[in-house]
Amino acid sequence: MSDLSVLLVHGEFHGAWCWRDVIPALRSLGVSARAIDLPGHGADPTPIRNISLESYARAIMSNRSPNTLIVGHGMAGYPMSAASEAMVDSVAGMVFVSAFVPQPKKSIADLRAAAPIDGLAGKTERTDDGYSQTISPIAVDDLFYHDCPPGVLTYAAARINREPVAPLHTPLQALDHSAHLPRFGIVTEADQMITAAHQAEMYKDLPPEHILRLDSSHACFFSKTKDLAESIMRLSSQL
Repeated sequence: MSDLSVLLVHGEFHGAWCWRDVIPALRSLGVSARAIDLPGHGADPTPIRNISLESYARAIMSNRSPNTLIVGHGMAGYPMSAASEAMVDSVAGMVFVSAFVPQPKKSIADLRAAAPIDGLAGKTERTDDGYSQTISPIAVDDLFYHDCPPGVLTYAAARINREPVAPLHTPLQALDHSAHLPRFGIVTEADQMITAAHQAEMYKDLPPEHILRLDSSHACFFSKTKDLAESIMRLSSQL
């Protein structure tokens, strides 16, 4: 689809900066691509106490194009689905990259609690105000970047931010529209944050031809940049 545009949405503790290498990789394949900071992430100044799943969805909605393929990493599976509920006519499809696939009336926290292994367990700490959580610096490499090129950990560690907790505990009440859009999944096989088995379980309702696998950590945008860009292109060809 020549007029397709790709909107890249980051996951927990990250920002638009994590797509640094993927954007030029996609553009080299002839795809229009850009990334956004969700509220309270990256360069976005929204106060933590004002952040909600709804505000995440609004940020995605305000950055849509007429024919958008939304690519969401990690927790972004929820806000991109919430946004798609409201703008189904302008969304070409969604790609879940090691991402939480919403279930009606369940939050990200619910899905994480049901997982056999929670990579974040014991590695975060709630801030004093209760509105966000931080991740232990010593856990960052193992959880995200253990297979990334030299320099990535230094680049990322300087940008990791606090994670607002309210969106993680907010369920989506219904998926009347977004569940019927073309949806795709990319499983990261060496993921220590969301295990490959848990990803596969969340993607079980997707058509088999809509699922690809990468031999990568959670941070596939750095560890397997070219492969990720090519996978997004391959999946978009099914639209």
